[in-house]
Order: sequence, then structure tokens, then C-alpha cells
Amino acid sequence: MKRLLILSLFCVVSCAPTLPVYHARISGNSLQVPVGGFETSSVNIVTDDNAPFDILLVKESLFAYNAFYLRCTFDSKPLDTTPQQIVCPVCASVYDFDGGVKSGRATGSLLRFPTELNPDKTLVRIDIQTLGR
Repeated sequence: MKRLLILSLFCVVSCAPTLPVYHARISGNSLQVPVGGFETSSVNIVTDDNAPFDILLVKESLFAYNAFYLRCTFDSKPLDTTPQQIVCPVCASVYDFDGGVKSGRATGSLLRFPTELNPDKTLVRIDIQTLGR
């Protein structure tokens, strides 16, 4: 049964369409992401080559965004994302786009970062100060 579950999760993650990815540079304790990346999807992956994990940026409404650290709360492994959910390929935990645990062995919600729009509403600033950089 466990093999079937892992194989099913593998297919869900590997067969799913990919999400938009924005390559950012950490500047101080923040990242800035253009809102234009949300024209085709309400979910974007933000990555920095020097960061250990990606960040999922979710557009909740015209002026509200949520950002989550894509690190499993059970085994601290990188998470995979699909247009429907967030999955740990190691322990099979599943998270929703609010960062909450839907199923699996995860021990809590994903780390959430504060976000804010710049004055002209063209950039989302993600405050990653809680990472202790």
C-alpha cells in the first residue's frame, strides 16, 4: 500500500503542469517579485540559487499575497508544488495553498513570510527576516 501511495504521489507531482517560476535575488532580508507573473496563475514559485528552499507566492486577491517556505515541517525536505497542492516527495505529506497540512506526517503549517505591495502595486516584497539571514 505504501508503494502505491508513493507511486501515486510521484505521478501527481511529475505529471502535473508546472507553475510559473520567478528567479529572484535576496537583498538584505527581502525578495521582490513583479505582480505581472500572476497573469496566468495565482501561484508562483520564487527561487534564489543561494537559498536552500524555494518560496511559494500565492495571490489571494488583487492586493493580497501570501508567501510560504517550501520546506516540509516533518522532515525538512524541499517540497514539490502542483497547481492543486504542495507535496513532500519524501514523507508524502500534503499541504494546501494556505500552508496548512491536508494529510501525512507533517507536524505543522508551513512557515509564512509577511508580504506587502509597493506603492504603485507592481512589486510584492517578501520579508524573509524570520529565516535569520
